[in-house]
Order: sequence, then C-alpha cells, then structure tokens
Amino acid sequence: MTRPKIEDERAGPPPGGVDLSTVRGMEELDGVFPGKSLDRSRILDTTVELDYRSGAVVLRLSVLGVPETRPPWWEEHCNGLSMSLSYQGDVWIRAESDGTGDDLALRSSADGGVAMVLASRGSRIRVRASACVLRGFEPMLYGSSCYAY
Repeated sequence: MTRPKIEDERAGPPPGGVDLSTVRGMEELDGVFPGKSLDRSRILDTTVELDYRSGAVVLRLSVLGVPETRPPWWEEHCNGLSMSLSYQGDVWIRAESDGTGDDLALRSSADGGVAMVLASRGSRIRVRASACVLRGFEPMLYGSSCYAY
C-alpha cells in the first residue's frame, strides 16, 4: 500500500490564522469566524481522537472569544466556543516527533481532499481525508482556570 504524501504547505491564511474554508458546514459559524479564519491565539486547547465506529479522525477545539454580533444560539454568559471537526473518507493519519513549535494548519490537498497538521510540544500529527465536516459546536464559559497551562 502506498502512503499518500502529506505536504507541509504554508499557503492559506495569514500568519497566526487557521483557514476554516475547507470545512464543510462552517456556514453556521460565519458570524463567529468572519472570513472563515480563526486566530491561533484564541485556541485554548486541541485534541485529536480516532472514532473507530465511523472511521473518522475528530479534531476538537476550545476557542476563546465572543463574536461582535452574537448568533441567536449564543448564550449571553459564554465567552468561547467548543467545536469539533470530523475528517472522513479514506482517512490517513501519521504521528511524528520533530521538536518544532505549536501549529495548526487546515488546507485542501492536491488530490481534492483535505489535510490537517497539528503540532504541539515536539509532536506532530498529520491527517489526510476525503472531507472535513463541522461535527458539532456549542458556546462555552471558560473561567480563569483555563488560562493555567
């Protein structure tokens, strides 16, 4: 079996931004992420999970910040958003140890699919799939303890 090549391209959003335009279903969050871009400095936490039942890789994000214009579903006391993205169809994943800094990049791949690279604390996870869809989201209240690392 030939492994697909996952490039470490840097095309896409400006430095400091995560391009969400490759994620299907993001229209629901247009008011929260204008231009389908997320500032990396607003990301509090990321996790990657393998969902064996559906054959997907799930990226969970905790994002701090209140949109200028709150959608009707946004609760008044909330100051952030918990969201999950599902990488589905012909999923390929690779974990590496490379000693680089923190990073999150989502982009289209040359074969028409999507790719994700998540780097943190000297480890890097690369995912390629046929599609990435917004799996779920909810407004959250993050307290002062969320800033302690």
